[in-house]
Amino acid sequence: MIYIDRRNTGKEKCIWKKRVMPWWKMLIIVLILAVGLVSWYFFFPSTVYIYHGPYATYTPVDLQKKRQEEYNKKSGWWNWGINKIWLKAAVVKRKDLDYLDCWKEAFWGNKIDGKKVVFSVNSYTWMCLAKGKVPCDSLKVQNGCDSCTLKVIGYKKAERPYYLLRFITHKNGTFPSTPKEFAQTKYILNVKEGSGSTHITPEVYLLENCTNTLPTVLWDSKSNMINELVADKPEGQNKGCYWIGAISDSEYNELLDQEMRDSLIIQDVMINIPHDPLVIVEEVWLNKRKKYSWKWWINKIIYRNNVCIDNISECLHNNGLMEQDTVRIPYLQQMYKYYVALGILRKDEEGNFYIHNPQYENRVKGNEMNVLPDGPYKDSVSVWCYFYKTVYGNLEDHYYRFERDKVMKLPVKKGKIVSGPWEKELKNKIGYRVYISEDKKEETPVDSLIAERDRCLYNR
Repeated sequence: MIYIDRRNTGKEKCIWKKRVMPWWKMLIIVLILAVGLVSWYFFFPSTVYIYHGPYATYTPVDLQKKRQEEYNKKSGWWNWGINKIWLKAAVVKRKDLDYLDCWKEAFWGNKIDGKKVVFSVNSYTWMCLAKGKVPCDSLKVQNGCDSCTLKVIGYKKAERPYYLLRFITHKNGTFPSTPKEFAQTKYILNVKEGSGSTHITPEVYLLENCTNTLPTVLWDSKSNMINELVADKPEGQNKGCYWIGAISDSEYNELLDQEMRDSLIIQDVMINIPHDPLVIVEEVWLNKRKKYSWKWWINKIIYRNNVCIDNISECLHNNGLMEQDTVRIPYLQQMYKYYVALGILRKDEEGNFYIHNPQYENRVKGNEMNVLPDGPYKDSVSVWCYFYKTVYGNLEDHYYRFERDKVMKLPVKKGKIVSGPWEKELKNKIGYRVYISEDKKEETPVDSLIAERDRCLYNR
């Protein structure tokens, strides 16, 4: 402020002087700021992220947006006590990593940044992370000498207890119905091995249902697959010879627009795949992680982390986005494990019978979910082979199952079944699932599962 000074000289003189605010006014301002901060902290929403999958390697970004819109419509501002939860999308773009590495990086990055994130992990990837141990409610992911703990809080809500593997082709094409047609058909499937609906499941189905000759399979990206299928480009001049692809029914409905769907015909196969687990990094939610950097502290201040596991679980469950304590989930996990891991009896071009292991390459890379012994056998050895037939579901009986057929002791050498009189019977079992044991057992783990499981489990 400015005031006039007439001291000593009697002349007027303008002097600047700072006004000191009275202490009681400062106290009022501090109280107002404190009340505002407390109100913001307790009454404004806590931020929780829903991470649908590695962008560009798992869920396409367009489908991620649709999924997020679905969450937002059902959730919005979720109340819990005097607080609210704000649900946001979280995506990562890493085309250079495969499924498992991309997921591991996402988990580890979450431990560092400290954001409250719920990960929706596809069932096959989760079983690979858990190295085949099912059911698995928690596991550790290593990052050098350190690790983070993953915990399943529930499973993504599904409208029905079964899953549709949807084969698709152009509307002018046809689906194979005879062994000869199967051999002449060309398939285009997702090159990403971690995809359950567009890689693993259709590959197993083809290995089971094609006889001596496997069809031609082109491995490409999911987007290229769809573009090829909706285009009216028959292979050669043969009418009806179009590429056939595979996709889940949810992706068919949500990822493809109406014009694309009008260009395709479908053939559904029912197989029960467990619902995608919803997973959290436990250290983040229990505040047991290290204080990594200034980013960690910024996130702690902005997003506050004052929502706990029980709060978000209750919100997801109450809003119809998550299932908890479902009786059928452990059984579905076990069935799916055997579906993707059991050996399949095949016959090669030279006429030799062998037991194809659909997960052999993944097992070599470190996935130990395979139930078969290490192979191929270098030396001649006799093993007990338990044959099962896969029976797929239909609209009246919508779940798949294994039916035990026969037990045979067969000589195996260098991965091939040695020739003998048993070949006559094996010829009718191409495509059957095989459980191998070096000792004869009255009951295998597959038999135990079938005995324990009951149809009513799929209605709970």
